[in-house]
Order: sequence, then structure tokens, then C-alpha cells
Amino acid sequence: MERYLDKVYRELRSRFGEAVQKDVSLSRYTSFGVGGPASIFVTPSSESHLLFLVKFFTREQIPFFVLGRGTNILVSDSGFDGAVISLGEDFKEISFEANLVWASSSVPLQHLVEQTSMRSLTGFEALTGIPGSVGGALKMNAGAWGFSISQFVRRIVGLRKNGESISITPKESDWTYRGFVHNDIIFTKALFELQPGKADEIKTAIAEYSARRHKSQPVGERSAGCVFKNPEPDMPAAKIIDQLGLKGERIGEAYVSSKHANFIVAHPGATARDIYLLMRKIQKIVRDKTGIYLEPEIILLGEFEE
Repeated sequence: MERYLDKVYRELRSRFGEAVQKDVSLSRYTSFGVGGPASIFVTPSSESHLLFLVKFFTREQIPFFVLGRGTNILVSDSGFDGAVISLGEDFKEISFEANLVWASSSVPLQHLVEQTSMRSLTGFEALTGIPGSVGGALKMNAGAWGFSISQFVRRIVGLRKNGESISITPKESDWTYRGFVHNDIIFTKALFELQPGKADEIKTAIAEYSARRHKSQPVGERSAGCVFKNPEPDMPAAKIIDQLGLKGERIGEAYVSSKHANFIVAHPGATARDIYLLMRKIQKIVRDKTGIYLEPEIILLGEFEE
């Protein structure tokens, strides 16, 4: 595979120039700050460029992964033996029409919150402080404090992994807790419908959500948000982990946060293996003590060994 990927790299490099890189460390592109290299790393400059890449990698049967802001992913120390597509600055557009908002996939959620609040549009306040992008938020149906981004989505535009362009109005049944049932879709932009609100009330709500997040989560530390999904809506994974006394549990330089038991923090020197083994340890203790299986919420990219 490696020798063939070298050939693929040269072919793509001759076509797209410096937008295509080889053996790029993914630690620079993830919030954990760990992980090895991607064999091929490409930053498309347009939707047509993205379409070509998706069709090319699918046709050539090359594993590929579309990377947003890297805030919900753990990359193996050995990296990813395939291609990573990074949707960067060319996918950061926002446009408004009354209370409707089009946002491209690389728009940071916090920027979206700020831009909508400036126009006195209410709905996104609870997303304050979530570090991901619009594309990642759609894929994971991101949310907090009882709100999910799916509540506001009116249209989705993107590509299927076979290269088919799509523009759909999602139904409520298309969304799951922390997911979207059509998992082969690569989101490029989405249309949101918010409601007119009062500027002072929106500003107050944003400040309150921000304060709650800073009080209850390790903001500013190297983490990837909640590591596990809640087993049930009224059964937070954090509460289960906390009740078993696992705050502060560590492997290597990876620690269970003392602020929030469903966050793992990577201290300097931590490896992806440290984090992975700590996840597995938590899962085993919870399973042994309660019979509950904690399903990972973060994405594992690459190969991991026990």
C-alpha cells in the first residue's frame, strides 16, 4: 500500500501542487495534540476539487477521512495509512437571509454563534464554547445542555462517498443521538433556521453557557470533548464514571479530568496509546461494575492495539 500511495501522491501533487502533502503529522490538526502521520494530506480549494478527490480515492480504493477541526478524534500513534482531506479556509463562508443562515462546513461553531448573535438571532447560544466546526457538528449532531444542532437544520448540501452530490431536507428520523444516519455523507454546507431574539437576552445566555462550560469542563486543556456517549438520555456517562471514582485515573500522561469525568486530558508527553488504553480501562471497569457498555463518542482513526 505504501509504495502505491507514493505513486498516488506524485500523481495528485502534479495535478494540485502544494495542496497535496506527504506524511503530514496529524498531531498538529487535532485537539488532543497526539497522533502519527497521514500518508497523504490534501487541502481542497473548492467543492469541485473535493468532488474529484472523493471520486478518485473511492475509485482507487484508497481509505480516506475528511478532517474538520480535529476536536472529536483520536489518531493512532502510527498515523493513518491513507488520505486525509482537510477542509480549510475555502469552506468557511456564512451568509444570512432574514433568520436563515447558510454556513459552510469549516466554519467554527463559536464563530457561528458570534455571527448569529450579532444579528440578534437566537437558538445557537447553547453551542457556545464547543470547539468543533459546522461539518463535524452535523456529523456528530453536536449539542449541549439539552440542545442539538439538528433542531435548527433545514437543508444539507454535500457529497456521498461515491461522488454523488446531494442537497436534502433532513427528517427528524435522520438524526440520532450524536449522529446522522446517512454516515456516508460529506457535509459541505447547511441551512439553519433560527428565530429573532432580543440582543441583551442572547448576550446574557451566551455568557451563562460560557461560564457553565468553564466551571464544569477542562477548557483550554488538550482534550476532545466527551469521550463516551451517554448510555441513556437520563444516564450521563460522566456520572457513571465519576461514581466509580475514576476522576484523576491515568495511564502515562493521559488523565481523566478532575472537572468532568467524561473528558480525558492529554498532558505533555501523552501518546494516543495512553489515551486509548485509558478509554479501554474505563470501559472495562464500568462494564465489570455496572454491566453498562460505554460507546465511544470520539472517532478512532488508524490502528490501535490493546
